[in-house]
Amino acid sequence: MSKPERPRRRPSLGTSAGPPPGPWIVEVQIHPADARKRVRYLFLSRVGLTVASVLILGYLFLVSLGTALARDVWRAIFGNVEIRTLTLERMRQGDRLEALVGELGALEQRTKGLRIQLAELRLAYGLPVRRPEVLPPPPEDDESIYGGAITQGERIRAVIERHLAALDRGLAEVRAFEAAHPAEVGSVPSRCPLEGEDLVLITPFGNHRNPFTKELEFHPGVDFAAPEGTRVNAAADGVVAFAGQVPLGRSPTWYRLGQVVVLRHGDAYATVYGQLDRSDVRPGQQVRRGEQVGAVGRTGWALAPQLHFEVRRRNREGELAPVDPRIYMFDRHWRDEESLLVRATSNPWAPRGSWEPAPGVR
Repeated sequence: MSKPERPRRRPSLGTSAGPPPGPWIVEVQIHPADARKRVRYLFLSRVGLTVASVLILGYLFLVSLGTALARDVWRAIFGNVEIRTLTLERMRQGDRLEALVGELGALEQRTKGLRIQLAELRLAYGLPVRRPEVLPPPPEDDESIYGGAITQGERIRAVIERHLAALDRGLAEVRAFEAAHPAEVGSVPSRCPLEGEDLVLITPFGNHRNPFTKELEFHPGVDFAAPEGTRVNAAADGVVAFAGQVPLGRSPTWYRLGQVVVLRHGDAYATVYGQLDRSDVRPGQQVRRGEQVGAVGRTGWALAPQLHFEVRRRNREGELAPVDPRIYMFDRHWRDEESLLVRATSNPWAPRGSWEPAPGVR
């Protein structure tokens, strides 16, 4: 009698027992490297294959997305580093630009000062004084954060070029005049009568209130405070026209100046040195620029040691009238020098009736 046949077990999906039932399946065989081991079978149905495909595609999408994002991230990181580097470089160049503009501004002030000195020299020589040209403002530039600095630098550069051109023309005329008139050049009172920096301007040229009478009057010279006994030098080559003290009965105005020395410089100029402690020259004596003519004192109406100094220049009426001495001190510089030059150019002489002729000169 034969044995009854045992029913077969239906393999489940994902096992190696056999193919599952269904319209179609995908069989995947996995062969181990060792031939003695059994072969494994993987059966995928339509649903399983769909799920596996979706998972694989999703994995590949995530890998691609990660790769793209990583590239953008690295690009952003390196881009930010480059931006920071460029920003720092721009700031450094901007600081350098502003420093250069500052140097240009200082150079502009220097050339402007030279033009003022040249104008004073031309005024002293009787040459025409030209007014500086007014430059139109340059167009505005707002294209960059340093556009203003660039525009300012261009404006200053244009001004400097105009200053230098005017200096070249003016110096050529001055040199020609000095070569043709050497005697007149030596007679221009172009030097401060006091040396060094140990002096203070206490009374300028122009209207002031008299400390004794309290009345407003015109001061025809300048007063410098300086230590008593300080050397007083001739402002230019000349001849001593007067040395001593004017008697009160002759002129109260000149009596107030105490010990006085008056020098005549050619026919165009005269200088006055008042309130001296003493005079070291005598009338008729020839003096050279820089030669000592006296010493600072407190004679006359001086409240403290000081020097009263005047420069007188021949005016249109032929009189030796007072002018502002500061314009003629080429070895000194004043804060309001430009305004002094403007006034001296338009109306240089003291008002008529505000001064008396200097003793010894007419």
